[in-house]
Amino acid sequence: MNALLVLFAGDLSGEAFEPLCGGKNSLNLALQRSGAFPGVSKTVLLAGMEGDFPVSHIERRPSWTVKTLLETLALHSEGFDFSYFAWADCPFLDPALAERLAERHLRYAAEYSYADGWPYGLAPELLSPGTAAILAKILEGSNSGDSLVGRDALFSVIQKDINAFDIETEIAPADLRCHRLNLCADSRRNLLLLRRCIASGDLVPDTAAIERIIMEKPEILRTLPAFYPVQAFGGCPQSCAFCPWPENAGTAVTERQDYMEAGLFEALLEKIVAFSGDAVVDLSLWGELSLHPQKTELIEMVLRRPELALVIETSGIGWKDDELERYAELARNAAARTGTVQKNKMPPLSWIVSLDTANPARYKEIRGAGFAGVFHSRLCYAFANRYGTIAFRTPRHADRNIAAHGHHAHKVIAADKAFLRNHSCKGSVTGNGNARNRGLYAFYKRRLIIVHAGIHKREFRARHGARSGLARLERVLKLR
Repeated sequence: MNALLVLFAGDLSGEAFEPLCGGKNSLNLALQRSGAFPGVSKTVLLAGMEGDFPVSHIERRPSWTVKTLLETLALHSEGFDFSYFAWADCPFLDPALAERLAERHLRYAAEYSYADGWPYGLAPELLSPGTAAILAKILEGSNSGDSLVGRDALFSVIQKDINAFDIETEIAPADLRCHRLNLCADSRRNLLLLRRCIASGDLVPDTAAIERIIMEKPEILRTLPAFYPVQAFGGCPQSCAFCPWPENAGTAVTERQDYMEAGLFEALLEKIVAFSGDAVVDLSLWGELSLHPQKTELIEMVLRRPELALVIETSGIGWKDDELERYAELARNAAARTGTVQKNKMPPLSWIVSLDTANPARYKEIRGAGFAGVFHSRLCYAFANRYGTIAFRTPRHADRNIAAHGHHAHKVIAADKAFLRNHSCKGSVTGNGNARNRGLYAFYKRRLIIVHAGIHKREFRARHGARSGLARLERVLKLR
């Protein structure tokens, strides 16, 4: 067995260099543990232009795209039986799990192999010679090759023509994906998780130890918050029939004018960054941000911080075209920032627009006036790009015809069998805490597309049968 080991260090966070165990940081431990993978005769580190690394073979580039990654893998893999690929901030890489993957990969002459069911960061991906060159060919003529390298870079290309490849998978004895854990030192919350896992056994855990920790000590998995909903304005332009806020807002929501001052909001952002390191800030928990007299200042405060991403929840009413163009420009500038690691991997600015129906009369019945302004809003076009994204929230009474309003790449998917079939991306399921209005949210990689189906569990099961109900949908959304 003659294997190449390729570790990616082109976009490491500062947490990767912080002490973790025995005086070693996550990078040191990743090099040590991956170096014990069976058959490794050469190690190549892919890095940026700065930084000293204890590796003899280093490939440096100012930035790494998916295309340059695949071309480099193809170049170095010649003459080897296969290549291991992993990120260099994964200190729990397990040589025993890598050995099982390698044995399966060679036995079945696979072109690509990976582990499934465990948290990210325990196993490498395996590529046979020639596979990287084929993947690079797939990207020819496609803009996706110019995307920066993400943790799913290899599989995101393979899935474009997945049936053309021989793929093998090492499957975990218990499916742990539901915990949505990342065992890599890419954020403050994940570094805290790594330290807690080590403290549980006083040494770097292997795969079996991680399984035990997750099952027996779930309390250590809760680290730092990553999502902060902030109510910046108390009033709304509409009093919706299904919304609980009008009944709990005190005065009529259409008359409230109270808001959070910009200075207080900025102080809050500083505390969020100091506590969590990076996070998504959601405006507004209740109330309509477009009515806030200092809304542009609030948006600018979030977008100028690389640690933060912004989600704006809105009725779509009250936004002026020149404001939206300004926010789109701010989002583009934030996405194009250089000279610093982009701590938050979400798009800088995303929008969730509450648009319940494509029928004007029905809209008025549910929300009141405002249909024409929302349905034909400039908002749909200003953010139809990679720097800012938009999605539509459709509650329980949602009109299925709203799917026709999918401007550009926007997706509105009802909670039906078509949704179950559309599961090619990673996802997660969350609820809003209210059984009546509980939603199904799908967070798609790179472009925050949020779908709120807002459907009763009983209604879902009645429509599709118990065997294809919410449990199946949850399993689909948690595929990695």
